[in-house]
Amino acid sequence: MADEREVNGRTEDDDKVTEQFGKMRTASGGLRRQTSETDMGKKGAKVVPPGTAVLPNYTVAIRVTSDEIRRGVRKIQEAVLAHEPNLEAAIIPLSNLHVTLLMLHLREGQVQAAKEALRQAKARITPQLLQPVQKPGENTKAATSPREAGRFLLQFNKVVIPFEGLGTFADTTVFAKVAEGGHQATLRQIAETVRACFAEKNLYPTDDNTFLPHLTLMKITDNNQGKLKSKGIQRISPSLYEGLRERELGSQSVEGFQLCSLRKKRQADGYFHVEEQVKFGPGG
Repeated sequence: MADEREVNGRTEDDDKVTEQFGKMRTASGGLRRQTSETDMGKKGAKVVPPGTAVLPNYTVAIRVTSDEIRRGVRKIQEAVLAHEPNLEAAIIPLSNLHVTLLMLHLREGQVQAAKEALRQAKARITPQLLQPVQKPGENTKAATSPREAGRFLLQFNKVVIPFEGLGTFADTTVFAKVAEGGHQATLRQIAETVRACFAEKNLYPTDDNTFLPHLTLMKITDNNQGKLKSKGIQRISPSLYEGLRERELGSQSVEGFQLCSLRKKRQADGYFHVEEQVKFGPGG
């Protein structure tokens, strides 16, 4: 018997995610900057009238390059297209798979400040990802002084994001979920650090600060909805991927993140135009 919480292929969790996403949308389909009282109290914060549509033109993202994930994503996309080939325009190219940390609107004169914010975020995050590892041959007792601390090496602790299961935003976006685990807290901490560094430069997100880590596989957008609508497609029905909802897609090692333009011509490999990229660890 199907789970009683599930109705028409949707679950309570899906509905909660859709409700959160709906708060981030405007009637025109754009994302809006919701200025809170906390934001207004910040020195130099820009007050944007509630409901004002501000379309993002830049994003800070973690690129997904894992071959395992890409194979898994393609299998899901192909399974959906086998049932509804008219959704081809909604398919996200494998070369452009990514996890969004921040969406924002930058004027030309703000791009340099955004690059500086990205580098500052990297400088703050890297030490948090280092852990002490005892040098070979040293005794096992913990260091009790700076001198004794020399017995330890600092080793970079990689962040790995596993993806498992599918979800939807209002049946216009199908995404892979980040699996449950401690990595979610780490990923959230990374996103919060990025947002804080950008805020210090008076650069604010075009959403309401809700961070829902996910990997988009299919999406109906302002750019493709006309073409899809002409073919009778207005939503991506959950029934198209019903048998794939719990599938494991693999894991992505997080080596850094990029500041990407959403408007400039994409790179030769199909990914966003990268304005600035930082990597964790020594020499990153």
